[in-house]
Amino acid sequence: MSKQQLLSVCLLASSVPLLALAYENKRKAKSLSFTASSLLIDLPNGSRQEQPAFGFCLNF
Repeated sequence: MSKQQLLSVCLLASSVPLLALAYENKRKAKSLSFTASSLLIDLPNGSRQEQPAFGFCLNF
């Protein structure tokens, strides 16, 4: 069995329990949201730098 075939079998085997857990817990998560924004960072020299930010929120 080649490395690629072994990796494929391992990924397939690990996905089955994940799908079972997702099915069991699908009603627990009430909301899921993603946000994209930017953060202003104050630098020591007095200037400001804008950085992109990604937010993830899961409410139960």
